[in-house]
Amino acid sequence: MGRTHTRIGGSTVGLFALNLALQLVDFVATYVGCSAGFPEGNPLVRSAMECMGYGPGLAAVKCVALFFLGYLWMVRANRLVPTALTITAALYLILSTVPWTVVLLGPAIT
Repeated sequence: MGRTHTRIGGSTVGLFALNLALQLVDFVATYVGCSAGFPEGNPLVRSAMECMGYGPGLAAVKCVALFFLGYLWMVRANRLVPTALTITAALYLILSTVPWTVVLLGPAIT
């Protein structure tokens, strides 16, 4: 019985890399922002950080996010994976990267 080879598009690899980068940016921005006294907007993340501390709570939440991304990578041959990665990246850009950028760079802009 022959092996089945599935071709994975470059867009899936790129979207996966983008999601990994957004996780790193979110970790750093959230840690810096919360350490500077700005509140975390996500109640689940905020709760984890209050229970475990900024670093450990944030790391725990990021581990869950990375687990999810790892799962998507494992099933990357599924035709829905690029859509899931696109939605995830868009949500992180809109709900995390943009708000933290505004909060952290706001004083420098004014």
